[in-house]
Amino acid sequence: MQEIIRHNIDKFKQQVKPEFEEKNFFLKEFINDNELFEEPYRTETFGIGYLKEGQFVLTTGLTNHTIDAPSLITMGPNVIRKWTRTYKPVINYTIFFTSDFLSSVLSTNNKLLNVPYFEEADLHIFHLNDSEKNSIESIFDTLKNFIESDYKNKNEFIRLQTAILCEILDEFHTKRAISNSKTHQNPLAYKFKHLAARNIKVKRDVTYYAEKLNTTTKQLTKVIKKVTGKTASQFLQDLLILEAKILLQDRNATINQIAYELNFPDPSTFGKYFKKNIGKTPSAYREEFMTI
Repeated sequence: MQEIIRHNIDKFKQQVKPEFEEKNFFLKEFINDNELFEEPYRTETFGIGYLKEGQFVLTTGLTNHTIDAPSLITMGPNVIRKWTRTYKPVINYTIFFTSDFLSSVLSTNNKLLNVPYFEEADLHIFHLNDSEKNSIESIFDTLKNFIESDYKNKNEFIRLQTAILCEILDEFHTKRAISNSKTHQNPLAYKFKHLAARNIKVKRDVTYYAEKLNTTTKQLTKVIKKVTGKTASQFLQDLLILEAKILLQDRNATINQIAYELNFPDPSTFGKYFKKNIGKTPSAYREEFMTI
């Protein structure tokens, strides 16, 4: 069966109402923290955000990260993300783009998909020292200047500036991978979360992951419980429900399609599983989400 497509860049633009956009790129200034997305979502875009002031909580998959300014945040197309307000108002500038946007300045279109800080890992947060803050702020200021200009080739300037930002991220990552997640303290937990994010639609048996990671189910469950507070089985269950919620946000996908996409034997089994965990049917969840 054909896989259900994630939100594309055009639909995402309609939701966020950016200050500037072109075909495969847009910039959004999150000045009012009411504009943060507090429902989980996934798009086809890459994102690089500069948190200039304030604080928010970023949830990637099932992992929460409290982020304080100044920080740089990266997101890849496969990452399920959610933003939660804190008491500190934010000023955040984020650029969103597809791999095609940088195809003329990067050696291959899929280069971005191969870097750790754009994957479904926990390497999304780079807290900036004063020197790094000044460099990143200069790049975003330059981007905004190009955007507001009447330069004939300003889109190419924006493209090059974005590529420079990616190169700086490579340098940051080489020096250190900063994350607030405890999984970096345990390689087994890190690998489990990464593997689960890629395979949850078809594999939710702890034994499968233990075998792939060359460990026992007992040891894997012990490590995941210590790191996340959940058993490995509960973690997989929560990840599956999160994936179901993302798919239910797309009204073009039927409940039947979603059930089979998530490898349930039939829609009825999916509906019972979802209701057991959420307390409402998939249809009820979808209707409630659409009225938010």
